[in-house]
Amino acid sequence: MTDRSSAEQLVRSWSETGQDRYGPYDVQDQVVLECARALADDPGGELAYQRVFGLVLMLPHTELAGGDVPLIVADAARAVRRERAGQNCGHAEHPFDEGHPARDASRAGARRGGARRDGARRGGGRALACPLSVAPPTVTLMGNHFQTVVDLDATAAEAPALAARALDWLVAQGIVRAERTSCVLGAPLGHPPGPRWASAVEHEDWEPSDGLNIEIGRRVFFGGQGDAQHATCPHCAARTAFYTDDWEYVEGVREPFDTAMSTWYETGAATVACGHCGHSGDLTAWRWADDFYAFGYLGFEFWDWPEFTPRFLDAFASALGGHRVVRVWGKL
Repeated sequence: MTDRSSAEQLVRSWSETGQDRYGPYDVQDQVVLECARALADDPGGELAYQRVFGLVLMLPHTELAGGDVPLIVADAARAVRRERAGQNCGHAEHPFDEGHPARDASRAGARRGGARRDGARRGGGRALACPLSVAPPTVTLMGNHFQTVVDLDATAAEAPALAARALDWLVAQGIVRAERTSCVLGAPLGHPPGPRWASAVEHEDWEPSDGLNIEIGRRVFFGGQGDAQHATCPHCAARTAFYTDDWEYVEGVREPFDTAMSTWYETGAATVACGHCGHSGDLTAWRWADDFYAFGYLGFEFWDWPEFTPRFLDAFASALGGHRVVRVWGKL
């Protein structure tokens, strides 16, 4: 697309969508998903230019979206990267070229900023050449996502044997492969996806790009970026809020929990007193918003996979001897 008026209209349309003017978050998620899936289906087509452009402008929304939205967008960007490896775009000009009216429209949108789901503000523009050339940076900007299935009942002594047992089950089910390759972050080697990985996930049209790393030993598992908005007392079920509904930090509430986390990591035991009922209970029994934290001695860390199905998580728990498991997910 080289028509300047069309480019300017496109920038304004996508920028307004990205600034939360389109509607509820789930509606915005659907817009992004439709674009990403269409791009992944036809990464070399005539509309690839516009679709990548739109996804780049939607990054302020997509980076904070839940579920599989960031993963599917990253997969679409990878598809463009594979399709266009070693190719020039062939376009005479681009919306972000110096002197192009659409560049000013984009800058104006960036100056207005957009509200994040955590209440923070974003801003700043990106000087891009052709949108088709930004697929690799888009993957980088989207970051790497993980899901860690944490065994809440495994003891330090049980963890190694349970890890081997669960890995055997995952390999037998075809979820991962037995061999180890450089397919994970934060560890030299991990287990790549197996031939039946799709049986474990919600969206079979998104193939995982990385593998499984097994963490053994006392860990505070957490969701990477962000934080839990609140924690729920195991005795009275009251919520202790660390942030307001607008994600403003509540002073003085979080400190006892931070101290307890440090104590648990060092000793394996810690308690926290509930500010509502006064009961001092086991830190590991508290429930965290979005399962942001989990405490245990065994975790199965899957990198860049679609969201797991409840059925798979139930089967995983059975493979661990009926232990309680929780899925901690996040992004780096």
